[in-house]
Amino acid sequence: MLSGYLDDLESVIAHLDLSGPLILFGHSLGGQLVLAYAQSGKSPPAGYIAASPWLCLSRPPAIWLEGIARMLNLVYPAWRFPTGIGSDDTSRDRALLDSLPDLDKGHQFITVRTYIEVIKMSRQLMVRPSANAPVLLTHGESDSVTSIDATRAYFDKLMAPSKAFISYPEARHELHNDLVRDTVLKDYLEWIWVKCGLRNADCGM
Repeated sequence: MLSGYLDDLESVIAHLDLSGPLILFGHSLGGQLVLAYAQSGKSPPAGYIAASPWLCLSRPPAIWLEGIARMLNLVYPAWRFPTGIGSDDTSRDRALLDSLPDLDKGHQFITVRTYIEVIKMSRQLMVRPSANAPVLLTHGESDSVTSIDATRAYFDKLMAPSKAFISYPEARHELHNDLVRDTVLKDYLEWIWVKCGLRNADCGM
């Protein structure tokens, strides 16, 4: 299933009409997909940014629950179970969250098949991390959704033309919505400027 997402991403990139370098950005599951694309051998962009990537959960389910999920995947892959992720897990900025008109549309469930495929891909990525372009990894140190320890372990083993890792004390899962979002955006842009060798107006995102 996730391999299909990578094919779709490659197709979109092939049809983009860019005037400058492309940076692929992904958050959480999107971060995992960005890292999977980086390792796939597909045509590389100028660089990758993976924010709070799903390489391991901060609170992974018990082994027996994962076993049940694997059995359900064989007979009822569309069965959904709650993620247990609340808005307080995503950001410390309550005022910002309350101002979002679509906060109630966040996914509160995940299908068994999606979960199993995501876990399978995350474990494959952790075996031999590699990328065909520069990589920036970012993570909040108080992320209760995806594991910052897994991101650190991935970074330590990562083979890439260049790599950088930035962690943010007390920040939660959605760095772009957290109290540190201005600093995070500044860090992204500074990294892009260095990797592109250009100003942000000349970089495709």
